[in-house]
Amino acid sequence: MSQENVDVVLRIHAAFSRGDLDGLAECHPDATYRAAITQAVEGEAGDFRGHTGIRRWWLELHSLYEDLHTDVLEVRDLGERAVVVYVIHGRAKGSGLAFEEGQELAQVVTLRNRKAAEVRDYLSRTEALEAVGLRE
Repeated sequence: MSQENVDVVLRIHAAFSRGDLDGLAECHPDATYRAAITQAVEGEAGDFRGHTGIRRWWLELHSLYEDLHTDVLEVRDLGERAVVVYVIHGRAKGSGLAFEEGQELAQVVTLRNRKAAEVRDYLSRTEALEAVGLRE
């Protein structure tokens, strides 16, 4: 993976934090996003496919939470994949219930032609590393 691919990952997180759908430009048109919660509940049926599916997920999430943003802690270069460790912040609209402060999540991002082709969330750094055959 080149620095360009690391920058793609960082631009996606920056756009997410701004609530800016321009981040979809960093995703391959047939990209798949697998959110950790929907994976646990729905398995692959919970995948968000292509720009249309990812846009739907993005808009739904931002409609439910305010001040939604991520702080990227680490991007680990693995060639055509990257492990991203981040903290998500935000409060539920209406109730004000906040994400647990400091809750680390992780993703494995597969890149193709400097675009995110698959993004899969994990509930921990350990799970993401195991998914790519590594240990802490």
